[in-house]
Amino acid sequence: MKTKLSRMGFTLIELLVVIAIIAILAAILFPVFAQAREKARQITCLSNMKQITLGILQYEEDYDETMVPAHNCDLSLTSRVSFFCGGSIAARLDWPQTIEPYVKSPLNRGNSVFYCPDLEADFYHQWSANPTNTSDQWSSYFVTYAMNLDYLQPDPGCDPHQVLPTASQVWGFPVNIARIEEPANTVLITDAKPDVILSGPATGAFYPSDLVDSPADYGANSLACGLDAWGACDFGDGEACGLGGPNGAQITDTNMFDPRHSQGGNVAFCDGHTKWLTPGALAAGTNWYRGIPDGNVQITDLSQYLWSLNKEGTDM
Repeated sequence: MKTKLSRMGFTLIELLVVIAIIAILAAILFPVFAQAREKARQITCLSNMKQITLGILQYEEDYDETMVPAHNCDLSLTSRVSFFCGGSIAARLDWPQTIEPYVKSPLNRGNSVFYCPDLEADFYHQWSANPTNTSDQWSSYFVTYAMNLDYLQPDPGCDPHQVLPTASQVWGFPVNIARIEEPANTVLITDAKPDVILSGPATGAFYPSDLVDSPADYGANSLACGLDAWGACDFGDGEACGLGGPNGAQITDTNMFDPRHSQGGNVAFCDGHTKWLTPGALAAGTNWYRGIPDGNVQITDLSQYLWSLNKEGTDM
């Protein structure tokens, strides 16, 4: 009596069906995994920003509730080359260097809290020399978080009489935190674009990455003295204006604010809390939109404007 052997294995059709199912599942799951990894980096970045903010708040407690200087062109300090302090005769001491002892995280390390994990550039090897932890190259060009210079170290109307007595530039005095009407609604620091190279890392010709301008920092209804406003061809998006541009950063019309986390960015406020915001939400209270000329950005509702210390009257 003959027995019928059972068939073993798959037919070609069955194999193709299985492969198709695996391909469909991969197409569905891979973007989910990528989003999960991006979310993890965003959370790590937010944690970095929280630690930095706590360091700033500790500094304020030690210095009679005075904000840490965002940018200090103090001629009484040891002289170093400084792009924004008028050349090699002036010195600068930016906020990351000042609060580093409070944060206890070095500036010149890849795992520093001053560095966002979403940025993969090898900043250290972009410089021709080896910057030290106290070098302003690190705090000015490789820190990926930026401070609200226009309002936390204000110089109303760009008045040269407002500057520090030994300073070489027109940025004014750091504010006392009692001046901040709504700390929970006033920007302290934001995600920032990495170093903006003008003519190459060996020259020292960089824009600083640790300072960010407000959306409307000059114009008919603003007294702020800033480097530039938000808008097309602005300071942080210099690439669009033929001035060089952020190394690996996209043109966003948001000055140095970098919406690198799912089309938005992390922001810390003066009361210490942190959150993720879209550019539109961060520019609330203005007429900003993508593509507007930077000189046309105006404050439309001061009560909603997250950058100014005042929420009524004038912005200064």
